[in-house]
Amino acid sequence: MGKLSGKFAVVTGAAQGIGAGVVKRFLEDGVDAVALVDLNLEAAEATAKELDPTGTRAFAFKCNVANPQDVERCFAEIIAKFGRVDILVNNAGIIRDRTIIKMPVEDWELVLKIDLSALFYCCKQVLPGMIERQYGKIVNMSSMGFMGSHGQSNYAAAKHGVVALSRVLAKEYAKYNITANAVCPAAVATDMITAVEPELLKKKMAAFPRCRPAEVAELAAVVSFLASDDSSFVNGERMIVTDGRMCL
Repeated sequence: MGKLSGKFAVVTGAAQGIGAGVVKRFLEDGVDAVALVDLNLEAAEATAKELDPTGTRAFAFKCNVANPQDVERCFAEIIAKFGRVDILVNNAGIIRDRTIIKMPVEDWELVLKIDLSALFYCCKQVLPGMIERQYGKIVNMSSMGFMGSHGQSNYAAAKHGVVALSRVLAKEYAKYNITANAVCPAAVATDMITAVEPELLKKKMAAFPRCRPAEVAELAAVVSFLASDDSSFVNGERMIVTDGRMCL
């Protein structure tokens, strides 16, 4: 019996990286079933098969989270299969970096849709059931990028919005025993980080006390804590995961 036993979870952007790491940790922590939601169905299916060879606990669903109609369709399928959603992890996200003058309007709008609006769409699908059952855990993936970085006006605006949305969710739905929290990592050892030229990566990592990025498993552990009843009185928080970088 794990700390997530008896629970049904949804993780968006789950085909790889942080999302796949969260699915892995959820399975280790005993979740009854988890939906891997991703635009790339084949990749999500491959990850589900790798993490759950039995095919009885991890299931892939294709969804464009930037499209509210597709989100509604996808979550209807998930709820029909699982019966309910107890845990929602809004992890899907992209970057399209440019300085403001050089940034196409399309890149601004796309990042806002996927990194912020999609969270609103997904929450709207699970909240009615959570309210009815008087239980729910929502974990929204933000970033220390919400503080603003050069060339990331769209990303910073979206990730700052994720923190604010999480706080509003916490205030509006705490009375229904629903918690919502934002997780804000600074650097995580995904393909995006490991692809950086070694000397440049070393220079960037020097800003961290242990001079390295977080491992995916370390971040997934934080998400699993927030998704479990161990975090029953943690609500509306901005969980900073930076190895103490913010203390420097």
